Amino acid sequence: MRFAVIVDDFELVRGGIEFQSARLAKGLQAAGHHVDLLKPSEVRAAFIGNYDWVIFEGVRRLSLVSCHLRRSRSGTTRFCLATHGSFYTNGHRSELTRVGYREPFFRGTIRRAFDFFFMSCLLRSLDSIVVLSKAESDDIHRLFGVSTGRMRVLPLFIPLHKRTGVASTSTSETETRQYFVVISLIERRKNVIGAVRAAVLSGTPLVIAGADGGQLRKVRREIERNPSQQVKYVGSVSEEMKAELLEGATALIIPSYFEGIPAVALEARAMGTRVICTRLSYAPHDPGIITCDPSPYELASRMSGLLLASERPVPAVLPTEEEVLEGYMKIFGARAVRSDGAHLHSEARS
Repeated sequence: MRFAVIVDDFELVRGGIEFQSARLAKGLQAAGHHVDLLKPSEVRAAFIGNYDWVIFEGVRRLSLVSCHLRRSRSGTTRFCLATHGSFYTNGHRSELTRVGYREPFFRGTIRRAFDFFFMSCLLRSLDSIVVLSKAESDDIHRLFGVSTGRMRVLPLFIPLHKRTGVASTSTSETETRQYFVVISLIERRKNVIGAVRAAVLSGTPLVIAGADGGQLRKVRREIERNPSQQVKYVGSVSEEMKAELLEGATALIIPSYFEGIPAVALEARAMGTRVICTRLSYAPHDPGIITCDPSPYELASRMSGLLLASERPVPAVLPTEEEVLEGYMKIFGARAVRSDGAHLHSEARS
């Protein structure tokens, strides 16, 4: 079979959409299928009819329109959209406003108008829609009238080499876990400044790792206002360093105004590290994930409480890469390959 996978970036060191998309493409290639990786800007120049399936990883509105307009000329090509939480802001605007997040006016207005007039038609024209959770499928049904039966829940997966946690840790070991960590692109939506302020309020050390997404200067200024507080920015880190930071932390902080399902939170839970995550997300129900509003006071309260915890929670049992890839293969009527090279056969589509 021939596939086109449409996504912005295929670097495996990135998180979320990019990592999952790259692994999906590699899984298809390993099973002997032809895969072309296209960026959204390349879709209009591509002959979509060459492919059995076109897979959109994340909502690319103009690319969806381009394919929709050419659908009558694309023959038997089928279309799959993996939403990756892209519609969260559509369904939770009042909550986001309450916590102080507002989209840039012009961009937000154009996007909402487009979705209001066209998105329902575009989604109904797709052959398959993949969502991260039941909550996300409920939001899409409520917003656009798409039947939940047309959506398939396939969560993010964490590769085996990132599952290095232990089931429990002794009290003496946890006494050394006295820092919190934020691992994130430093942009406005990620609210890293909120985590810095929470660390100051709670008096707890904080380590920040991640690339600059336009907010690093403001974060540095916030750190400099409290020089006595142990807040350290370590820049972008390798996968190995990220694992060390997660394994050694009291908890990972996800202070974002909103998220889909943050992949780094799943990595932390696979290691047995707690997570304090924004309530405005599709984060899974897990005793090791504590949710709260993304305000400095709420975050500080949860951070202070975790310092008193005597032991780490049991690592989360998460879907394997093979299980998620097999879910995709059932949609495509294709076959998958296990990491050991053995084939997984899927039933053909009717």
